[in-house]
Amino acid sequence: MICFLLLALGACGGQQKTGTPLAAETDTIQVKEPDKEPITLERETGKPVYDMIEGDTVYRYADSGPEFSIPKPYGSEYNTGLEHYIQEAVKDIHIGEGISVVYFVVNKMGLPCHVTLARSAKVFAPDARSYRQMDSIACEVVRNLPYFIPASLNGEPVNHLIGVAVRFK
Repeated sequence: MICFLLLALGACGGQQKTGTPLAAETDTIQVKEPDKEPITLERETGKPVYDMIEGDTVYRYADSGPEFSIPKPYGSEYNTGLEHYIQEAVKDIHIGEGISVVYFVVNKMGLPCHVTLARSAKVFAPDARSYRQMDSIACEVVRNLPYFIPASLNGEPVNHLIGVAVRFK
């Protein structure tokens, strides 16, 4: 049996095509060129990474990020005012356990806009109705956030991308 296996392996080894290299032998793989220019721009020395949304620049990094203007009931004793504010907003909603991750832009005026669901609660929720409700509520809570102090770059206010996790218990 072992002799038969060794004979079969020896016979197959000498039948490779010599004109075409194997993928494992090459260090690059040819891919199709993209039809459109990518939206996300590469980091250059000394310049922050940014995206373009509707013709406006949205930064991921800035000299100072946006600051959540904490409403009075939350006070300054909380280090994570934004996360605490969001958790307080959903604490009385009992539709199941799950985590929705939401990205949004804090614009130059300090308002949240361009709210996008980055990861659905579908991973955690047992049924479609529950996770859809969680995702919808998470986006609505973020849309209705109070004003932020906008991010700044070189002393000028800029649009800034933020991501938050909304946990339902």
